[in-house]
Amino acid sequence: MALSVLALAGCSKDNADKALKLYSESPAVTLSADNEAAVELTSEGGRVPFTLSSAYGWEAVVCSNAGEWCHAYQVNDKLTLAVDDYASDDQGSRTAKVLILEGGRASAVINLTQSASAKPHITLTSDGSPYISYKGGELKINVSSNVPTYKVELHDMDLNWVSCSVDGSLITLKAGKNITGEEMHATLVVSAVSGSEAAVAEYAFKQGNGRMQLEYVIPEDGKTAALPVCGYDVDCTIDWGDGSDEITVKGRVSSYSRIEHQYAKAGTYTVSISGTVDEFNSDDSDITAYFKAVRSWGAVKINSLEEAFKGTSMTQIPLPEEPGLFADVESVSGAFENMASLTAAPEGFFDTAVNVTDASRLFYNCKALVDVPENLFANMPALEDVSNMFYNCQALTAVPEGLFKSNRDIYLVSALFSYSGLETIPVGFFDFGENIKMMITVFAGCEKLKEIPSGLFDKLSGATRFQSTFLNCTALTSIPAALFDNCKKINITQYMFMGCTGLTGESPYTVVDGVKVHLYERNGHLDVFTKIPNKDAKGTFAGCTGLSDYDSMPDKYKEN
Repeated sequence: MALSVLALAGCSKDNADKALKLYSESPAVTLSADNEAAVELTSEGGRVPFTLSSAYGWEAVVCSNAGEWCHAYQVNDKLTLAVDDYASDDQGSRTAKVLILEGGRASAVINLTQSASAKPHITLTSDGSPYISYKGGELKINVSSNVPTYKVELHDMDLNWVSCSVDGSLITLKAGKNITGEEMHATLVVSAVSGSEAAVAEYAFKQGNGRMQLEYVIPEDGKTAALPVCGYDVDCTIDWGDGSDEITVKGRVSSYSRIEHQYAKAGTYTVSISGTVDEFNSDDSDITAYFKAVRSWGAVKINSLEEAFKGTSMTQIPLPEEPGLFADVESVSGAFENMASLTAAPEGFFDTAVNVTDASRLFYNCKALVDVPENLFANMPALEDVSNMFYNCQALTAVPEGLFKSNRDIYLVSALFSYSGLETIPVGFFDFGENIKMMITVFAGCEKLKEIPSGLFDKLSGATRFQSTFLNCTALTSIPAALFDNCKKINITQYMFMGCTGLTGESPYTVVDGVKVHLYERNGHLDVFTKIPNKDAKGTFAGCTGLSDYDSMPDKYKEN
């Protein structure tokens, strides 16, 4: 079935600023920050409305001879440009400049282009995902076109579940609560016509039914599939998607005794779940064998994402559709662990996970991971543990400087990048680290790491233990002299640079009263530094024979 409405571009804005401002909600107008507007039209022309922030004291002037075909009409705070048809033998284009004058000076400019040969075009954009909550809500779609009027239709609806309203270039889709129990679908179809030519754009969207939907691929008849559901507080209803009766599960579900179902026939099935799953956890070979995708998160209550997708073959993880879905989640430890095909961290996935404290092993052994967005943890203010997060991520060569800039409570970072493909470290990467006490094996085994930036540890004034921090980083060629200047509480340096056989130059030192004090000389300046016991300095520079002061170091610092 189809619902239709004809949209004529309109506009309405209130502005309290004293400076004159130009507005338009016509789909043919593009506004810029410097109070300029660009208008693009086909040969058919049309009427293009504007609103100004002041009703009086301004005048619209069409420059040059464009006034013969571009006409400006102003009433109070409204301005309308009426553009005539353009029938040109040479199929060229023409332009007009309209100045908005205040006291004889231009406060705004409208640049109009009309092409005799341009075909109509139309583009639809939305700030959000094409999804309306099962509770009801709205989707707002912006329209841009070189035709100022357009037609709107709703297609592919089995039921009349969504309404449509149009205000200039803005289309609003609105639905009430979904009480059908079914997922609802529709397609917004927007068309613009100029002469004998037409342009059409489509936007498919849906309304959830509140159910989580998981895709399972069963390769042979009689195979048994298990769900990634466990915990002490499971209370859910499950539809296996094969016509069998729904089941309800309440109480404790052990991670060693999963909810299972035997499929009579091979095929692809969608399992639907409603209620509370407690822990979404895939740490079981019976799950990873057939669990292939999350089609919808629905509104199922989830308390933990620990090992959520561990070992699965998925390449993409969909974002949660319902707002606040992960608000009760405190652990995402190992959520993507051992996902061999995952190449990019799912941007926006953790936006509602505001109570997470544990993200350890999050991408552990994700050997194909190459892309980590800077804002991945921006909404995790309580995050404390990121240890082993990128362990053995061999394809990961770089990370954003501000990856943890919003996470000032982090204090556990051990093995953060161990055995990864990291080649560079951003200068201010550890600026979040005032609570870090131990830097154990953080970069151990990073054989491609080429450089340690100066100032990397400047914010780690409370750190005491730098054990095996750069163990076997064989591509390193130097250490910044002042690397540990602000780390005066170090008391363990065991194996810190052991096996860094490419190092040359001098080992790091801090200048005290004009005198160089190396790590191995700090015990002679205990008024400035914490004592490093001999046993806790074992192997600090073992194998680093290229350092210019290697022969001056105590034997313990060179011991394997």
